[in-house]
Amino acid sequence: MNSREIKKANRWALPKFLLVVMLAAVFGGVVGSFCARYGLNVFSARIKTAGTYFGLYIAPWALAAMAVLNSVVALPLYRQGKRLLSDWDGEDEGVSAVAEEKLSCVIWLVNQTAYYRETIRLSRAGNQI
Repeated sequence: MNSREIKKANRWALPKFLLVVMLAAVFGGVVGSFCARYGLNVFSARIKTAGTYFGLYIAPWALAAMAVLNSVVALPLYRQGKRLLSDWDGEDEGVSAVAEEKLSCVIWLVNQTAYYRETIRLSRAGNQI
């Protein structure tokens, strides 16, 4: 992509970005004024309590499940990519591109799994994430 195409894409995306920002600001203003008008000053305390509950009881199990799920998804992708590369005759670049794409997805998933496992290890040690 050259700089002219990038500038064109940026000009095309800017109105949508500004619309999303404006909608988020309006939503935040409406929720904030609603809470202030009707005395929902405990709203933030409830959100904090929900976040603490999620962080203590749900997040560790979700991280463990994601680590296992990523490993389950990465293994077949790795085998497919390895098979494609071993069957590759060196001439057809399409096969090589597909194999490289699969293996790059595997690398991404394995890195994510390592992150999840490290996060679980640190949270068990009593550290804040």
